[in-house]
Amino acid sequence: MSLNGSQINAVINTKLKMKAIPYMGSKRKLASEIVNFIRQRHNKIRNLYDVFGGGGAISFKALSFFENVHYNEIDTSIVNLIEQLKIGIPEHWYEPVTRDKFLKEIEKDTAYSGMVKTCWSFGNKKKTYLWGKDIEDDKLLLHELCVKNTPELIDKAKKQIGIELPDKLKGVTIQDRRLFLMRIIKSQILRIESLERFSYLESLTRLQSLQSLQSLQRLNTTNKDYKDLKFKPNSVIYCDPPYKNTEDYGVKFNHDEFYEWALNQNNPVYISEYSAPKDFKLVKQISHRSTLSASNNDKQVIENLYWNRKGNPKKTTLF
Repeated sequence: MSLNGSQINAVINTKLKMKAIPYMGSKRKLASEIVNFIRQRHNKIRNLYDVFGGGGAISFKALSFFENVHYNEIDTSIVNLIEQLKIGIPEHWYEPVTRDKFLKEIEKDTAYSGMVKTCWSFGNKKKTYLWGKDIEDDKLLLHELCVKNTPELIDKAKKQIGIELPDKLKGVTIQDRRLFLMRIIKSQILRIESLERFSYLESLTRLQSLQSLQSLQRLNTTNKDYKDLKFKPNSVIYCDPPYKNTEDYGVKFNHDEFYEWALNQNNPVYISEYSAPKDFKLVKQISHRSTLSASNNDKQVIENLYWNRKGNPKKTTLF
C-alpha cells in the first residue's frame, strides 16, 4: 500500500472533534443544541450541574459556557475515568483487552475499568464483550497492530486477515500514527464487515482527544445518588435519567421519585426524556436517531426537553 504525505495528513486530520466518553445513550450529538438552549434561557446563571453525567457530553460542552460545571455519575469507575483523563491516558491502556480480562475488569471501580467497560463493551453498554468468539482473535490482532505497528504484526495481519498496510510511517507522532492506522484498517475492514464492529478504535481515539481538553481541569466531579446532591443558588440543573421503556443502565430507577425530586428543587431543572408528567413544561424538541439499543439505531425519534418551571428564563421557543 502506498500513500503520499498529503494523503497521510488528510487521514490524520479526521480526528474526532465531539467530546464525550463512549457511552450508551450518550448526548454527544445533541450536547451543543441542549447546552446552547439552556445558556440562552439563563444567561446570568454561573453554575451547571450535570446530574446523570454518563459519558460527559453535556458537561464537556458546558465548560465553554458556564463558569462552574459539576459532573455527577453514580458509576464510580466512570467518575474515576474522568479524573484520570485530567492527568492523561497511561500507555498500558492501549494494550489489547481479552474477553477474560474484560469480564474481570467490569466488576471493578478503577479508572482503567471505566475505560474497559465503555471502550471494550458491545454498544458501549458496559455489560458484554465487544466481539463474538469467532472474530475475537482477528480483532485483537488488529488492535495490537494499531498500537505497535511492527513489521512482524504487519506481516501477520496480511496473512491472517488479508489487509495491506504501509511498512512504516515517518514524521508523525505515536498518537497520530495510531489514528492513521485506525483509519486505514477501518477503510479496508468495511469491505468485509460493518462499521459498528470496528468502532472501538474510534472510542479509544475519543478518550485520547478528551485528555487534551484544557478546560477539563475545571470540571468538578462527584460520585453520588442524585438525591444526595446539594446545589448552589444561581445554578441550573440538567438531568438525563434512564428513560422509561428503554434499555436499562444496570440499575433500577424510580421515575416517580425522580420527578417529585425535580419539582421540589428551587433551581431550574431541565430533563431530557420522551415524555414527562404534566407538571413539567415542554420547552424544546430535538429530532435524532436513537442510540439506546442496537435495534433502534435506524429509528428517528423526537427527544423532548422538559423544564420544572423554576427560575426566570428568557423565552427562546414557541412552546
